[in-house]
Amino acid sequence: MSTGEIDFTLPLGFTDENGTIYRNGKMRPATAYDEIVIQENEKNYVNIRYRDVLMLSQVITELGEIKKVGPEIVENLFEMDFIYLQMLYKEINSSHERKAEARCPACGNIDEIKMADLFKDMYFYHSDSDQAAENKNSQKGIKH
Repeated sequence: MSTGEIDFTLPLGFTDENGTIYRNGKMRPATAYDEIVIQENEKNYVNIRYRDVLMLSQVITELGEIKKVGPEIVENLFEMDFIYLQMLYKEINSSHERKAEARCPACGNIDEIKMADLFKDMYFYHSDSDQAAENKNSQKGIKH
């Protein structure tokens, strides 16, 4: 298994034209290239949900004996399996639990930090100034 690949088992499984059911597979994290490839597909512009079909076909590295999982396979999954794979994709590609090593510029110690912690003190301004002020105050622990 290559770095980052996750094993999965589909709830129902993909059934091919011979009646063979495939439930076990592997998925890898998405890359920027995957995003570029799916943006080039014209079906992506016609049906926004098809984007998920294309992305899953890019990141599923195998499904049973099938080593190339194309859109035609993902299109024919049961809805339960499709939703399961979407949730797994989000889990794999979420930065909430991803960790990185960072070196303190002052003391030189190396610590492991969660990527999400890099953004925890940030807040976003909205066009509504009251909302921005409320977000700023909530970040400082101020309650109204």
